[in-house]
Amino acid sequence: MKLKGLILGNITGLVNEIGTKMTRTGENSNLYTISLVKNRQLHKLPNVNVKTLKELSDFYESYKTNILYYNEVWYCTKHINKTDSPTCVGRISFHTSNTSLDISNEQILEQVWNTTHRDIERFNENYSKAFLRSHRAGFGRRYTIDKLNVVPSIEKKQMLQQYFHIIKEIEQKRDSIENFAEYLSQLGINEFSLEYLLEEGKFSIIDWDSQDDLKVISSVLENDIER
Repeated sequence: MKLKGLILGNITGLVNEIGTKMTRTGENSNLYTISLVKNRQLHKLPNVNVKTLKELSDFYESYKTNILYYNEVWYCTKHINKTDSPTCVGRISFHTSNTSLDISNEQILEQVWNTTHRDIERFNENYSKAFLRSHRAGFGRRYTIDKLNVVPSIEKKQMLQQYFHIIKEIEQKRDSIENFAEYLSQLGINEFSLEYLLEEGKFSIIDWDSQDDLKVISSVLENDIER
């Protein structure tokens, strides 16, 4: 996954650059995720996914008049995998009590294939892509699959194999997740999620979100300064 950033004042240059690549490689061959950075806010970034020239044009028309609200715009390029080993992205959400961050409480896992985890937020009954949602009561317990959306391009068996691979990886990272949860608990944060990627058999946690990202970032920066 390639990451590139440009000052938003040159948003036209960024759009032209993506458009040139899209014309050369073909539409729907890459997914371009564009993130906009607001003034003084480095969290909860607006994200826009484009795969076609029409979607790129729509993005430009929507944001070119709001340049003053953003300092930078970033984008990453993700090749749309059409091989026998589809890419899976997802998130696991930890919902806890208001008094403590005991992550033995409910965990919700949601994932999609050959797209970005932002598509999870767009899921509805008319969603046409591969999707899975499951939940469990805590670490060491079985997941229950609540929703499985199968598409012709990916076999159900393959989806489930990757799903079981992922939940095994998450269980193996229990200690690290619990340490992160404890840190958040000290900040009074009782909900968070981890975003992950499974690509060519390799599992990675690629991002996190909480109910107050700015508070977490500020705490980390303060600790770094003290050191």
